[in-house]
Amino acid sequence: MPSILPLVSILTPSLNTGRYLKDTLRSISKQNYGNIEHIVVDGGSTDETLEILQSYSEVKWISRVEGPESTIAEAYREAFTMSCGKYIFQCCISDGYLDQEWISTCVDTLEANPDISLVYGLPQNMSEEGTFGRVAYHEFFDDPPPSGRDFLAFWLGTGFLFPEGNYCVRREVFDKCYFTNQSDDPFMKHSALGFVYGFVSAGYLPLFIPRIANFGRIHYSRQIWNRANEKPIDLLYSRMVKDYAKSLYSGQFQHHFRNGSSVTIGKIEPSDLSQLRRSILRHRIARKKLFRRDLYTIYRKLCVRYPLLARLIGRYHHQAIRQAPERF
Repeated sequence: MPSILPLVSILTPSLNTGRYLKDTLRSISKQNYGNIEHIVVDGGSTDETLEILQSYSEVKWISRVEGPESTIAEAYREAFTMSCGKYIFQCCISDGYLDQEWISTCVDTLEANPDISLVYGLPQNMSEEGTFGRVAYHEFFDDPPPSGRDFLAFWLGTGFLFPEGNYCVRREVFDKCYFTNQSDDPFMKHSALGFVYGFVSAGYLPLFIPRIANFGRIHYSRQIWNRANEKPIDLLYSRMVKDYAKSLYSGQFQHHFRNGSSVTIGKIEPSDLSQLRRSILRHRIARKKLFRRDLYTIYRKLCVRYPLLARLIGRYHHQAIRQAPERF
């Protein structure tokens, strides 16, 4: 840890989520890092949110009634303009940090690795009532994703998204890659996708830290909104990732790698493309959910989904036992 701690900015959008606000604020106050500014941009809450914020003098916040077309991305961008930190975190109200050393770990890692622009860990799901669920990407403990320059092939093969609730990114890189309030931005309603696409395609490098960093609440209303609004954007993102790979293969451009100061530190040469193709294919196959489950789990899921198949397998299994010779 440097003698003078770099300032960290935590950006938080808020709208009528006061019932979770104290949990979020407590999780931040428990961090063992000593130089944090927390900025909340509220969209005009009418619940207890503003009353709670007024009781936390260490939180910098504003509240204004947002328009019907306002987005979380706009709130994050506004919070960013109010911030001064060298490193940026994003934390929605209702979410928070589980690892009390997470921020200090992120800062130490980025300070020690000037070529790395972003670090991330694992999020754990939580219900609206506060019950912990599964750890997302738990397989990364045994099979971690590649970091640095090797992440490019992983991203092109899987379209992987950094967990928005725990990643830490350098200020200048966030500013270059995050949503800019342009009305024609296709990722206006799903800024996490746009950020990752901008980050990786610009050549910046991430690093995975194998720790459970944060919790993220799963809201029923949010799930309904996701299904209705985010699927077309998800499809667009997937198509853009595939098109980026195709353009790279065809030689339309060269992919340049950049360090945390946006200086070019390397590029994909034409001679590297065949190896890149193999790596992309390997990641695409290895990360398929089908290949990450044991055969019994696959069998059980197929039987639940296709009852006729279960009956046929059961009948065949019963006949095989009857026809088998006596062993004893």
